[in-house]
Amino acid sequence: MVKKAAGIPVRSYFDAEVYQMELDLLFRNRVSYLTAAGKVKNDCDYYVVERLQDSKILTKKGGQLQLIDNICAHRQAQMLSGCGNSRFLTCPMHRWSYEHDGRCVHSPLYRDEKATVRLGKGELLQWKGLLFEGPSQPGPVFEDFHLLEAMQIDKMVYRRTVREDVGYNWKHYIDVFGENYHIPFIHPGFCAFLDMPSMQWVEHGEYHAQLIRPRSPRHLRSNNATPVYRKWIDGLLEFFKGDIPEYAGILLMYYPNLMIECYPLYMLITTIHPTGPESSVLYSDYFHHRDIAEARPDLVAAAEAACEETMLEDSDLCSRIATGRRLLYQQRREAEGPYQRPYEDGMAMFHQFYNRAMEAVASAGLASAGGA
Repeated sequence: MVKKAAGIPVRSYFDAEVYQMELDLLFRNRVSYLTAAGKVKNDCDYYVVERLQDSKILTKKGGQLQLIDNICAHRQAQMLSGCGNSRFLTCPMHRWSYEHDGRCVHSPLYRDEKATVRLGKGELLQWKGLLFEGPSQPGPVFEDFHLLEAMQIDKMVYRRTVREDVGYNWKHYIDVFGENYHIPFIHPGFCAFLDMPSMQWVEHGEYHAQLIRPRSPRHLRSNNATPVYRKWIDGLLEFFKGDIPEYAGILLMYYPNLMIECYPLYMLITTIHPTGPESSVLYSDYFHHRDIAEARPDLVAAAEAACEETMLEDSDLCSRIATGRRLLYQQRREAEGPYQRPYEDGMAMFHQFYNRAMEAVASAGLASAGGA
């Protein structure tokens, strides 16, 4: 059960000094989700990792995955963008070329330089078909989560990535992800699928999880879901022959910014990356269960349309919260609001993690400083 939590000071959503401390204390030297291993399938495929600000390249050659710098060892130019297939990785500036493990194989006008020059390499980790960089992967952290296997992460097939630049602090999004109080009011389609009273939370020092069961099949057939959700729900009822899996959603929030959401037959992995005190970029990876990924394009399309409807509604909610908090910040006012149990337990858990990790802010005297 979540302990009584203190909220995050309004200033922390806008202040440049706090933003810099978050980068140092919460984001650096922690594991970063990159993409699915299936993003590079063929020999000599490469993919410039957007989630790492295009600073690294994921490559595959001889069956081996590598994570190498996208910064030329000669004059430090950014070399590649996007994805492709190439025998060697070549910097367009002076045509220095590198093997897929980072070794320099061609340096025009330099005879001996390539023998000693190579691109830096990142620590590449794999877990359930997903790729990470950092000191550790999340797998061991989740070992005690009792529904990990039910999520079927390793049976999901990557399909596409959607990027969205947003004009608000990254924590607004995490706050909304950790509370379900808004669902009946903001998400009419999604709410028609969920049995809200069944909601449960799992608390851990490094993550929280929310578990929600679906409404009964009888109710799902007859409720007034939005047209988009109606199509997805009808497709699920047909696929499962009138029944629905035990859980409508199993959602993991791995601090500070990785969200793994598993629903019947599809999965969404989202990360939000701060780019400034009041700007962020969202990356959302869509996955579908291998049983339907190719065989049922109708279910794939219906699931993604339902997900996008909910995400658009969340985007509006985040923008409204960011606007309200900015008004408080400009007026030098503080406000937290109560936590509605159990619907906002995840937000309280995130706030506990944040305040614990950001104790350095308080010790530096920043948490109590005012000003807009």
